[in-house]
Amino acid sequence: MRIIGGKYKGHLLKTFSGRTIRPTSEKVREAIFNILGSEIEAAEVLELFAGTGALGFEALSRGAKMVTMVEKDRRALKIIRENTRILGFRDSVQIISRDYRSALRQIAGEESEYHLVFADPPYRLLGGKGGIEKLLSLVDSSVSLTPDALIVVEHFLKIDFPSGPPGWIQVKRKQYGQTGVSIFQRQN
Repeated sequence: MRIIGGKYKGHLLKTFSGRTIRPTSEKVREAIFNILGSEIEAAEVLELFAGTGALGFEALSRGAKMVTMVEKDRRALKIIRENTRILGFRDSVQIISRDYRSALRQIAGEESEYHLVFADPPYRLLGGKGGIEKLLSLVDSSVSLTPDALIVVEHFLKIDFPSGPPGWIQVKRKQYGQTGVSIFQRQN
């Protein structure tokens, strides 16, 4: 796996295989960042369910100011730390070693105001009725977001859901094989 754009384009990222993570493919990452365009520049980014941190590292390569990565899997955390060190992003990456709910409670007390949130949860987490809406509502009520914040959710294509919870609108939904990517924007 490699970074596909920006200052660190072509740099290889360490990864591992197994059932505990499902890294976002290069094709899907490229599509997401093409859609986001200049939204990344100088943004504070929150990456929930970070896995290897590929989305966060891609954001930093493309000009994000800071990325907070949330992951609970010990093997994935080791990979995130190694990639952070190798790429020289120590001052730009905050790693939170917790499940996403307790991490959101921790972040709630911090001063960061996020413009962009990536969420690539295990598909089973979103499979229940209202899974995406619950996740978006939890993020919205837990952390400080800019007025025009974006949340990018990677999900199993066949999950059906409305446009989003109150205050959010789905601005894009794309399909890449069995993977769906939905982008929600906060409405003022």
